Parts: sequence; structure tokens; C-alpha cells
Amino acid sequence: MLRKIVKKKSRLHMLGYKILYSDSKLLSDENFGLSGKPDYIFENRITGKLIPAELKSASIGDSESPKHGDLMQLVCYFILTESCLGSRPKKGRLIYNDYMFVIKNTRRLRNELFSVVADMRDMIKTGKHDVEPSFPVCRHCVCQGTVCEQIL
Repeated sequence: MLRKIVKKKSRLHMLGYKILYSDSKLLSDENFGLSGKPDYIFENRITGKLIPAELKSASIGDSESPKHGDLMQLVCYFILTESCLGSRPKKGRLIYNDYMFVIKNTRRLRNELFSVVADMRDMIKTGKHDVEPSFPVCRHCVCQGTVCEQIL
């Protein structure tokens, strides 16, 4: 079985790649209504393949997966990289202080992002949400402190 997320020791440098972009300007996609500034987008010197990378100041510790909000942020950068730079990344990196995750750009993750964004937009529009606030549910939620007033 192929793993979609691989945890490795944290490092930024990538042999054979050059930095193509470093949060210098806002990337936007009007079709999906997304915008953002990835920390870095690397380009393979030979193949031209692009890899977005997002640095996080936190540590991940023993967790076998990245924080959900961070994962959704990277998936947004997959879409922005494709629409703004014309090349769909096959993978990206979430780099924490202690570990990094190599994430494959899958249809399932993209659909999950679209669902999260639709829920957030609906919350903004209606002011309503169906979540019963609780620490385990809300602590890693991408909406916490933004469109949702629940702060734990």
C-alpha cells in the first residue's frame, strides 16, 4: 500500500532543487477563490517539477500526521502552484521544527480542502455552524479563531 504522507527528520535543503519562489507575492486563483503565500516553492533543476514547502514554527513530536489546518494550507498551495505557475506538484512538504511530512497531492486531499473552504464560506455567510465545541474536535480546526468564534 502506498503511503500518502511520509514523516521524516526536518530539513529545508533539497539536493537538485532551486528556490523558485519564497513568499514574495500573493498567489491567487479566482476560479477557486483561493489565495496565499507559500513559504517556498522549489523547482527541480532537471525536470522542472515543483514542490511547495511550508515551514511551521511548532514541533510535531510523536504525532504520525501533520496538523489538519497545516495540511489543508499545503493543499491550498498545491492548487495555487498549479494555477499560478502552470505545473501541478506531485508532492509538497510541511516542515516542523523537529520533523517534516512529505505529502502527496491527491484528489482526495483536494476534495477535502474544497469541502473545508465551502464550510468556512457557509459559516461566514450564515453565521451558523453545526459543531459542538470540544477540545478534541476544535483544537486543530482550521476555523478556530477565524470564522468560528470558538476559542479553546
